[in-house]
Amino acid sequence: MLNEELEEILTPLCNTTDLFELIRNILMVEGRDPTSTNSQKPWPLLPLVVADSISGNCEHVVPAAAAIQLLMAAGDVFDDIEDSDVSDSISSKYGTAIAANTGTTLLILAEKALTRLNNRGINNETTLRVIEKINSFFTNACIGQHLDLSLARSVLNEGQYLDIVKLKSASQIECCCHAGAALSTIDNMVVDLFSVFGQNLGIMAQFSNDIVGVITKKDIIRRKPTLPMFFGFSHSDDKSRSILEKAFNPSCLNEVSTDQVKNVLFSSGGIQYTSLKMSFHRELAKETHYALEHRGISVRQLMEFLN
Repeated sequence: MLNEELEEILTPLCNTTDLFELIRNILMVEGRDPTSTNSQKPWPLLPLVVADSISGNCEHVVPAAAAIQLLMAAGDVFDDIEDSDVSDSISSKYGTAIAANTGTTLLILAEKALTRLNNRGINNETTLRVIEKINSFFTNACIGQHLDLSLARSVLNEGQYLDIVKLKSASQIECCCHAGAALSTIDNMVVDLFSVFGQNLGIMAQFSNDIVGVITKKDIIRRKPTLPMFFGFSHSDDKSRSILEKAFNPSCLNEVSTDQVKNVLFSSGGIQYTSLKMSFHRELAKETHYALEHRGISVRQLMEFLN
C-alpha cells in the first residue's frame, strides 16, 4: 500500500532514469523499506499502525506516511552532505551538487504527497492542520541538526546532548505518531498521548543506536560523542578520562585504540547507563499505552516498536 503510493508520487521522475533510481534506492535502504524483513523496526509503517489502532483503517493516512518517509530520506541526504562521514552516501559517490538536488527533490515530493490527502477523503481543514504539524516537527529536526553541527567542536554535556536528541531524532518519530492519530480522531487527548508515545519511542531508538555505535566502534571511529561517552567521561578515573578526551575531542590530534575506548565505555558503566535510560523511556511509552487502552484504543500492534 505505501510502496504503491510512493511509486505514484515518483511517476513524474520516470523519464529521468538516474534521478528516479537514486530516489528509489534511498527509499529502499535498511530501516526505510516497509517490505523489509530484517531486524530494523518498520518506521515507515508507524503512522499506518497508529491510524489502524484508532480507527481500524489506515488507507486514509498513506499519503502522510509517504510524505514523512520522503522528508526523513531528504534529511538523511542533507545530513550526509553536512557530516561528510559516510563513504557510500550520495554526496560521496556523486558529489555535493547531485546530492543537494536529490535532497531538494525529496522535499518537493513530500509536499506533493501531502496534497494527496484530499484524495483519501481528508477535508481541507484537517489537511492544513496536519501539514502545519508535520512542518513543525521537521523544523525542530532542523534546529537539532543545526545545534549538532554548530556545537560539534564544543564541549557538550549530557543535558545538551539530550536536548539535541529530542529535537533531531525524537521529533521525527513523534511526527509519525501524531500524524497517524490526528488524521484518525478528533480526540485531542488521544492525539497528545500518541505524540508522547512517539517522542519516547524516538529517544529509545537513539539510545539504542548509541549502544550499537559503541559495540560496532562506528561512533568511536567517527569521534561522535553519544550518551555512553558523556556518562563515561563523568564516571571514570583520570587515565580513562584522558583516553576519552583523546578519542572524542576533535581538536586533539593524539590517536587512541578503538578497543581502549570501547573498554572504557563499558567499564565506566556508560553502556549500562544508556541501557537504563532506554528502559526508562520504554516505561514512559508503556504508560501512554495504558492510558490509550483506558480510552478504548487497541495498542497491541504498537508493542512491536517497543521490543
